[in-house]
Amino acid sequence: MLVKNCHTNKMIHDAAIPAECQSGQKTVKPRWRNITQEKAGWVECWTVPSVMLTIDYAWHPIYPQKADEQLKQSLSEMEETMLSVLRPGQKTSDRVVSSPCTSSRPPVDPSELPPDKLHVEMELSPDSQITLYGPLLNAFLCIKENYFGEDDMYMDFEEVISSPVLSLSTSSSSGWTAVGMENDKKENESSAKSVHPLALRPWDITVLVNLYKVHGRLPVHGTADGPECPTAFLERVCFEMKKGFGETMLQLVLSPLSVFVSDSYQQRPPVDDVLREGHINLSGLQLRAHAMFSTEGLPLGSDSLEYAWLIDVQAGSLTAKVTAPQLSCLLEWGQTFVFHVVCREYELERPKSVIVCQHGIDRRFCESKLSCIPGPCPTSDDLKYTMTRLAVDGADIYIVEHGCATNMKMGAIRIANCNLHNQSVGEGISAAIQDFQVRQYIEQLNNCKLGLQPAVLRRACWLEAGSANLGLITVDIALAADHHFKHEAQRHFLETHDGRTKRVFTVTLKLDLLNTKKTPRKNS
Repeated sequence: MLVKNCHTNKMIHDAAIPAECQSGQKTVKPRWRNITQEKAGWVECWTVPSVMLTIDYAWHPIYPQKADEQLKQSLSEMEETMLSVLRPGQKTSDRVVSSPCTSSRPPVDPSELPPDKLHVEMELSPDSQITLYGPLLNAFLCIKENYFGEDDMYMDFEEVISSPVLSLSTSSSSGWTAVGMENDKKENESSAKSVHPLALRPWDITVLVNLYKVHGRLPVHGTADGPECPTAFLERVCFEMKKGFGETMLQLVLSPLSVFVSDSYQQRPPVDDVLREGHINLSGLQLRAHAMFSTEGLPLGSDSLEYAWLIDVQAGSLTAKVTAPQLSCLLEWGQTFVFHVVCREYELERPKSVIVCQHGIDRRFCESKLSCIPGPCPTSDDLKYTMTRLAVDGADIYIVEHGCATNMKMGAIRIANCNLHNQSVGEGISAAIQDFQVRQYIEQLNNCKLGLQPAVLRRACWLEAGSANLGLITVDIALAADHHFKHEAQRHFLETHDGRTKRVFTVTLKLDLLNTKKTPRKNS
C-alpha cells in the first residue's frame, strides 16, 4: 500500500508521469506501479505477502430514478393495470393510472424493510511490514468519508447529467445542491415529495479483519549517523464492525504490543551499552464503540442521524524501560503522527456547502429551532451524547540513565468523559489512580565490597534515594457550557430520539433527574 507524501490540491496528475511520456514517446505503460515512484513523492507504507478477501452480498433492486410515471407505480398498481385489460365490461377511461405522488401511502418505516446485506472478511498473512505514517491513517478516513459518509448518494446509470455539479431534482431522492439559497429551498421541498419507499431500504454490513505478526516502523526525523527509527511488533489484531439501520458496533482487539527504541548517546561508559536499547510493552487492549442512530422527526428519505456515541477502552498492564533520549524520540514520532492526521491540508473538500441540522434539513431554512438557542439550528454532532471510558490495569515504568533510575508504579487507572450535565457545565472529566508510587535510585560507588568484580557489583547495589507514595488520587474537571440553554436543546434532542427505545441507560437516568429538578415542589 502506498500513499502520497503530500495530498495538497495544487498537485496535478501530470507531475507523476515521466518526462518522456509527456513528450509523446510512450516508453512504459501508465500503470500504478510506474506512477507510485519514490522520486514522485510516494511513500511505501504497507507490504503484505498475501491477502485473503471475501465479499458476500445480497441486495434488492434499486427503484429506477426516471421521470416516467409508469415506472413510479408500486407493484400492486402495476399488477392492477395489467389485469384490468383482461377484465370484461370495464371501459378504458375508468382505468386511471395513479402515481406515487398522488396516491396515499401509509407511512413507511425503513427498519421494517429487509436490508441489503454486505459481509466483508479480510485476513492478512503473517509478517506484514507497516510504516505508521500519518497520511496512511488519513487515507483510511478519507475512504470512509467518500464511500460511507453523509455526502454519498445512489445514482442511476441511465440518468442524464447535464452539469458536472449534481443538483436535486424530482427524479432523485438525494443529491448535491447547487449554489443559491432560494433554489436550495425549493429543491429541498420538491425532493421530499418524490421519495419512493423502496429507496429507503437500509444496510446491514458486517466487517471482520484479522492481522497476524505485524512488524511496524515509527518514522522520525534523523541523521545518517543517528539511531534507527523505533520499531513495533504486534502478535495479532482483530477488528469487527456490525452496522445496521439503528446502530453501529465496533470492536478492536490487540494482542501484546511491544515497542523497541534505541539511542546514540555517547557519554555513557562501555559497561552501560545495554541502556542503548529500550522497550515498552502493553499486555493487551480492547476497544469497543457503539453508535446509535434514529430517524424520529426527520423527513422521509433523509439520512438517520447519530444521537449517541459510546467508547469503552480496556488496556492491560503497561511496562517500560527507557532512557530520556529514547522517550524524547517516541514523543517526536507521536507529535509528527498527530500533526499529519489533524493537519487541515489533508482534509477533504465538502462537495456541497449545505449543512444539515438536527431536523434533517438545511440549517439556514430550519423553522423548528428553539428560540432560546442563538445562531443557526444546531447539528446532531453539537447535541449528541458522547461518553468515553478508559481502564488500565496498571503501569510500571523505569526511566534509567548512567548511575540513576526513576521508577513510577501505578495501580488501576480509570478515566471517564461525558457531555451531559447541567446549565453551567457542558462537559466533565473524571479520573482515578490507585496507589501511585515514585522511587528514585542511585548507584552505589563502592566497587570493592566482598572482592567482587566492579562490573558485577555495580549491577547489584542500588540505593533508594527518595520515594513518594500516594493513595487514591481522584480528579474531577468541569468545562463550561457554550451557552446557558444548550442543555435544554440537548435534553429535547435526546428525549426525541432515545425516548422510545431507551437504549442509553445513563441518558434516561440523567433526563429523569433533569426533569425532576425542573418540577416545583409543593409545600406540605
